[in-house]
Amino acid sequence: MGRPKKRKKSGDTSKRLRPSTAEKLDRMVEQVSKMEQRVATCREEMERFRDRDLPEFERWVSENLSEERKELKELTKKHDVYQSIVDEADYIMSHGEASSFRQAVMRAYRNAEEYGDFDNVDWDSEDEADIADEIAGNGDEMDKELAEDLMASFMVDVLGVDPDSLSEEEHEQYRSRFEETFRHAREGNRTGFESAMRDILAQGQQQNRPAAKAIYRRLVKRLHPDHHGDFTPAEKQIWEEAAIAYQMHNAEGLEILDVRLSIIRGEPIGAAQATALKAYRDQLFREDEILREELEEFREHPGWEFSIREKTEAFYQRLRDDLFEAIAEARARLSKLQSFIEGILSSRPRSTKKKSARKKATRKTVAKKSGNKRNHPPQPPAQDEFPF
Repeated sequence: MGRPKKRKKSGDTSKRLRPSTAEKLDRMVEQVSKMEQRVATCREEMERFRDRDLPEFERWVSENLSEERKELKELTKKHDVYQSIVDEADYIMSHGEASSFRQAVMRAYRNAEEYGDFDNVDWDSEDEADIADEIAGNGDEMDKELAEDLMASFMVDVLGVDPDSLSEEEHEQYRSRFEETFRHAREGNRTGFESAMRDILAQGQQQNRPAAKAIYRRLVKRLHPDHHGDFTPAEKQIWEEAAIAYQMHNAEGLEILDVRLSIIRGEPIGAAQATALKAYRDQLFREDEILREELEEFREHPGWEFSIREKTEAFYQRLRDDLFEAIAEARARLSKLQSFIEGILSSRPRSTKKKSARKKATRKTVAKKSGNKRNHPPQPPAQDEFPF
């Protein structure tokens, strides 16, 4: 008959009760609210750095340390020229276009001389101007081949659309809209640029248009001033974002805005909104990660909190010392890299004569002990960027 089952005693609470859906949603809303506050704090700190700290710091440096900063920039530019020679030589070697690293360095060095990199250390700004000119084209139209490459990358990475799967008519529609965005950018028309980009995104979301329309109507009833009265700042932001999301047929984005509105007004979140709430939480999580990474870089800048810190002479002296230390380090880096390249260029090529059997055996033994049978080209140590 088997062992009889034990009866559960009255009042026994050892068994865990599974949380209800409402409790899960409440905990998720609490988590979202905390993340919203954290993201808002990060944004405020970043805005303060961009709008106040950095401008005030730049103004002080230009008034007190302009010559020193100019010297640091020239040293880093020269270092970049020599580093580009090493990078190009490594590229040449990796593609088998040179028989030795010395030949690759010689070729890259000659290229730098031909392009005048040593004479004009401000070569990177010229490259940016050349790229801008290439995008703009010679006249009103941008370079066709470049437009196709950029459009294909945008469609795959942003829209998730395979350009090869489009019909000729659809491809032409995308291309004309994409070129329109560059025309607005060249003219400095920010509103037109943003509108054209939204049109491109909407074109890839046509299948979501009915769902987006239904959600947008629901939001209009909840938000429209005729039904609700005056906006709060948070509600006004949702109203503006909803209009953009509807223009792009972004049904998921509208669902998230609907959830955000419920959280702002303290309304209960229903089970039907659980998916949108989770998507909003994940969105906040990704945004928080990105903002924190950017803030880490900003906090390393010498101008961080410049607008709110007490301006003592000791504080200013620390900034001067940091800049002088950066100049000394830049000189040392440039000297090491120059010596590295000059040493390679001045070294004699290896002899092609056959070696004795004894020497061959010795070489094999050493290679076996080191465990490295492949000859890698020498590389200079990696360098960090200066904060100034």
